[in-house]
Amino acid sequence: MTVPGGPPKPDSAAASTRSWLARFIGSVKAAFGNHPPDHEAVDQRSANALALERTSLATDRTLMAADRSLMAWIRTALSMISFGFTIYKLLQGFAASGTQLASAPDPDSWAVTAYVQAADYY
Repeated sequence: MTVPGGPPKPDSAAASTRSWLARFIGSVKAAFGNHPPDHEAVDQRSANALALERTSLATDRTLMAADRSLMAWIRTALSMISFGFTIYKLLQGFAASGTQLASAPDPDSWAVTAYVQAADYY
């Protein structure tokens, strides 16, 4: 809404959002923005000490990667075992109900059938 001859009035929701945001940014600047860097907090260890720490961290990362790989193998093995049990129980249920599953024909009979059909064709 504008008043003739005056500046436009801001929307009240937008104004409250801007004022909240301005207060938040001001508090963050007051807490963190105006402080000079603390030179006492800078790590003054030697290169050898830093290398030892990095080496121990690399060892930890390698051990954790090996643990993740082992857990993945175990997870895969357990899922395959459970899938096998599921198929077994499914087939056991079919056998108990008397349902006949379709069986594949003997491969030798395929050859004979193909030979007979080819002989009849020619």
